[in-house]
Amino acid sequence: MATDLALYIPSIEISCFKSLKHLKIDSFGSINLLTGDNNVGKSTLLEALFVYVSEGNSDVLLRIAGERMNCFGVRLEYDDEYTKKIFASFFTDWKLAFGNSIFITSGTGKSLQIDFVYYYETEVQDEGETYLRRKLIDTEQKPNDVSDIEKFEAIRVKYEGEEQLISFDRARVRLRKSQSDMKNIQFIRTSSYSDEVNARLWDKIALTDLEVEVINALRIIEPDIKGIAFLEEPVKSSLQLSGRRRAAYITYCGKEGRFPLSVMGDGMNRILSLILGLVNCKDGVCFIDEIENGVYYRRQPALWKIISHLVEKLHIQLFATTHSNDCVKSFAESVTGITAKLIRLERREKGLKAVDYTAEEVSIAANNDIEVR
Repeated sequence: MATDLALYIPSIEISCFKSLKHLKIDSFGSINLLTGDNNVGKSTLLEALFVYVSEGNSDVLLRIAGERMNCFGVRLEYDDEYTKKIFASFFTDWKLAFGNSIFITSGTGKSLQIDFVYYYETEVQDEGETYLRRKLIDTEQKPNDVSDIEKFEAIRVKYEGEEQLISFDRARVRLRKSQSDMKNIQFIRTSSYSDEVNARLWDKIALTDLEVEVINALRIIEPDIKGIAFLEEPVKSSLQLSGRRRAAYITYCGKEGRFPLSVMGDGMNRILSLILGLVNCKDGVCFIDEIENGVYYRRQPALWKIISHLVEKLHIQLFATTHSNDCVKSFAESVTGITAKLIRLERREKGLKAVDYTAEEVSIAANNDIEVR
């Protein structure tokens, strides 16, 4: 019998976020595997959910846009027009137009709104001190109505009564908080693993019982692994030493010495990234894009069993995408003890539609060669 955990996101409704002009999903489970055709919006849905649970964190917005557009933060420091393009990527048709809004709401009753706005600055005196206060030009006004004053463009983020302005002027960009402050939310991309990120995540669970969970996951590929640690080593650039980094090393049962995990192949390093992300999401939510990436299909059932165990043990809500029918079958056959759903996104005449199946329904369909992917 599946156990219903308290869900971080019980349902979602999204309007005008990137390609998602409107999408409503009435219910989620503890594990949600998203599937559908290429370019249907699976990864975009993950990003919308990530933005929502981060409460519109400006650092998260920049990270998502930057990774999609292969930009680097240093360029944002001096190129205001480029910053505008970065934020325009969140709006339908990539347009920053006065009054354009993104809305995301969930079954929790909390809502997130992101707008393109104009504002101006006015001097305010308080106890002999003079300072500048920002004032928005609301949608009932027009920017030309205040043509005699200097106007600025910005993104406004509203969440549960709190509001922040992210200006395109480099001198006014302020990040409310860094993503590292969000201790129970992780987003794991399809791209190759990062030693720096993995080392930081390992430090957070080092010397706890969660170390064993990480080692057990690595044993999916190599059963004789005994332990893992992140050790500092020099980094070479051309023929010169250019600094130091921390990298994962493993030990084997019955073997002396320690061996770099990097030589074990993409599958091992992908599993390490997935599990480190999960064990750092206690009582929170984890997002994984193309969860099967780099993992041989015969290893996927064991991986899903460990994921199912961690989701239940740590009270995590998981959202993942896949293109693989093998991944869907492994998910259906291996996830037990919690509420799990396969959600297929479909483009129809009236717009994007989400069709959901329970893991039991997917298993029946797979055994009868019925396509649900």
